[in-house]
Amino acid sequence: MLLATFAAYLECNKESAFKGTQRYVRDPGPQLHHGDLLVYIDKLENDLRGENQRRLIELEDAHLDLDDARRSRREMQQQLTATSQQLGQYNTDNESLKGLQPTLPPCLRPLAHKNRTEIPT
Repeated sequence: MLLATFAAYLECNKESAFKGTQRYVRDPGPQLHHGDLLVYIDKLENDLRGENQRRLIELEDAHLDLDDARRSRREMQQQLTATSQQLGQYNTDNESLKGLQPTLPPCLRPLAHKNRTEIPT
C-alpha cells in the first residue's frame, strides 16, 4: 500500500522529486559530500565505541552481581543445612527426653507434689 502510494507520488511529481538528486549529480564538489560522509561515519563510529564501552561495563557489573548472588546462595544453603541438622538433633534429644522419668532430688519432691494440680474428670 505504501509502495503504491509512493509510486503514484513519483509519477505525478517526476520533475520535482528528482530535482534534488540532479543537484548532487551536477555538483562539481563531490569531495565536500565525501568529507561530510566521513565526518558522519567518524561520529557514528565514536558513538558506537562509547556504547560498546558502556555495555562492557554493564556486563562486568552484571557478572559481579551474579558472582555475589551465587556466593550469597551458597552461604544461605550452608546456613540452611546447619539449621536443619541442628533441628534434627533437637528433635532426637526431645524424643529421648520424653522416655525418661523425671527424677527430682528428695528435697524438691514435696514442692513438685504440692504444685501439681489435679485435672477434674
